[in-house]
Amino acid sequence: ALGGELYFYSRIFGFDPPDSAEPVEIENF
Repeated sequence: ALGGELYFYSRIFGFDPPDSAEPVEIENF
């Protein structure tokens, strides 16, 4: 769950997530 949250914030704030963050689909983005 934390990996998904980290990925979400990386997409919103525009930074590259570490390798441990799995890409997740973000609806309406």
